Amino acid sequence: MEEDGLIGKKSATKFVPAWVFQLPRGQTALFLNRLWSTDGHVKKNGRSKYSLEYCSMSKRLIKDVQSLLWKFGIPSTIRKNWPSIYKRRGEERYAYILRIITADGVRRFLTEIGALGKSEGVPLPDAFENNNRDTLPREVGQLIRKIRDSAPVRVGRYCDETLHSEGLRLSPKYPLTYDKAALYVSFFKGDPDFDQRLVERLERLLSKDVYWDRVKAIEEVGEQDCVDFEVEGTHNFVCEGLITHNSTTLCNIATSELYCHPFLNGLYVSSSSLQTRVFSGSVMKSMMMESPRLNGPWFKPGSSVFTDQVYEKQFTNLARMYFRYAFLTADRVRGISCRLLEIDEIQDILLKNIPVIEECTSHYMMDRIWLYAGTPKTYENAIEAYWRRSTMKEWIVQCQNAGCMHLNILGEDNVLEQGLSCERCKGLLDPRNGAWAQFGGEDSEFDGYRITQLMVPWGVWKEIWIKYKTYSKQRFYNEVLGLSCASAASVITQIDLMRACAAGGFPMYTSRPKDRFYQALFGGVDWGKGLGSLTVHVIGGFHEGNFHVVYMKKYDPSRVDTMEIINDIARTNFKFRVIKCGADWGSGFMENIELQKATRPIQVWQYYSSGTQKAKVAWNKKGKFWVINRNAIIGDLFTAIKATKVRFFRWKEFQDFSADFLGVFPDYHSITRVTYYNHPADVPDDIVHATNYARTSALIYHGMILGHR
Repeated sequence: MEEDGLIGKKSATKFVPAWVFQLPRGQTALFLNRLWSTDGHVKKNGRSKYSLEYCSMSKRLIKDVQSLLWKFGIPSTIRKNWPSIYKRRGEERYAYILRIITADGVRRFLTEIGALGKSEGVPLPDAFENNNRDTLPREVGQLIRKIRDSAPVRVGRYCDETLHSEGLRLSPKYPLTYDKAALYVSFFKGDPDFDQRLVERLERLLSKDVYWDRVKAIEEVGEQDCVDFEVEGTHNFVCEGLITHNSTTLCNIATSELYCHPFLNGLYVSSSSLQTRVFSGSVMKSMMMESPRLNGPWFKPGSSVFTDQVYEKQFTNLARMYFRYAFLTADRVRGISCRLLEIDEIQDILLKNIPVIEECTSHYMMDRIWLYAGTPKTYENAIEAYWRRSTMKEWIVQCQNAGCMHLNILGEDNVLEQGLSCERCKGLLDPRNGAWAQFGGEDSEFDGYRITQLMVPWGVWKEIWIKYKTYSKQRFYNEVLGLSCASAASVITQIDLMRACAAGGFPMYTSRPKDRFYQALFGGVDWGKGLGSLTVHVIGGFHEGNFHVVYMKKYDPSRVDTMEIINDIARTNFKFRVIKCGADWGSGFMENIELQKATRPIQVWQYYSSGTQKAKVAWNKKGKFWVINRNAIIGDLFTAIKATKVRFFRWKEFQDFSADFLGVFPDYHSITRVTYYNHPADVPDDIVHATNYARTSALIYHGMILGHR
């Protein structure tokens, strides 16, 4: 308390110490839990109304608490209150009350934070809220009207009647909730007559990484001093709940290439719509406008060929840059052809989506440019996989102390309080006395460089030492050393899988079982795309209330012709008399068409993964595919496996397929604040998805899951 300057502070001048904002997520939750148990209030007032409030005389403390809540994606409001005791005295002393809003915010607070002695026994919201706070801007209605009017006029008001049949207005009267906007997107995507570029703009707004609010007033404050600063490591900071991000390397390279090569097409991809919008507007556009060489001759608003949009920019030399984002799916990059590809924060993009993104450069095999950047975090993400495929260049610093001359690969052993030190003699090192050394193979696909804060001569060593003493090991490795660190445990253990295998029970069948009854059997196919990915075919069905997986097969698409794989899957489906076969719509669209031809009359159900849909399963009438909540459906599968509601054939045979399940782990996307299922770079998850498609098809067919057609 004394070190933080809080001793002797009165209620109106209290604040949250600076070190609290650097705590990891779990410790931040504990801090808020104990703080809320003092001056906080937690209560359910009615069927769906909650009162989660924190009160203080200190406006700064309330603002600090609001900032900490945003760490968990919890929105809140602050109101000013004149306590009656001061009102009676005529004293203008005010209290500030923070209130958590939206059902999702309440749910996150109760499940992730809570308040000791106050939140126990308070039930969670039993339904997702349909409120008028967490909505899209009213102007989105104008975009919907544009999309609606982009289709040709139909006789009999076909379009209007169909909108009404979906429960949608022709012209939204009020600000749309995310669920309602998702229904519009689903409807418009199912009909190619609507302008799909406009539909894509509407779909981008569904990413809930932004909480929209209205500006109440703008006050003129005149000229003020402005400080330009940079935050090391993350290069971002939060101010009043607003995220500011600064990234220059990719921007500078892209700008140089576009400026020097007329007609060049470039593509920038990040893991969230917010990050992409910031890069396009605050980073790239700002730099171009401030450059006297670029602004005017090249970046020329008003020119007939010039385009300046968030997701697309075209310059006077007809060079063009596209901006997209890809988290759970890479569908937004389809149809773009480019020579320059930049992927930012690649560690937050699912590994299986990167080959889909790279296909955008397929027309430029000889002179394409790929630039990938990010923070390693764990050994189990995309950047680590691509690092192992690169030249793996390290900055080697030779010790200049007499009699040593040791070659240092900069890491934790070089960090001592007095400064950058030789790991052998402990003498001081000058990082400028270094050179790049290659540790990857001569035939590596990429040039890879590890950039560490230890190697820059302008760094302040005192700051690095403070980070070494205060950061967790993983954070220090990630942000300072640029190294990966061990990750969390897997979702499924080997014990779980062994229990789910029928000990001494059924084998893996090669045709429809004759020794046990299955009312219906269902197939599941996950198409292999990209690094180490395999095509997998799974067959299963319900027996005595449990889903039995009776068949699995893996195909290597790099060694076996695609049509040969499709025909073999079709023959196996016929042997088992499968009635429905589920498959991935996103990465296997063309394969599914061929599979449907080969398996008639067996129907192929296609599945599209969504990160924003709240319903587990929904049928897209126009597109004729199922839209599934990827995380919810896979989570259900893992829960069923743990409860032995999913049974596999004998462990001796299943063991070769188990690695895909054992490798899956929960990951957290820091920008979208979504927890999702990921897998190590060298261990695919194809069998998990194929099993999931087969089981989901069975659940829908038997009416055991909500999935209306």
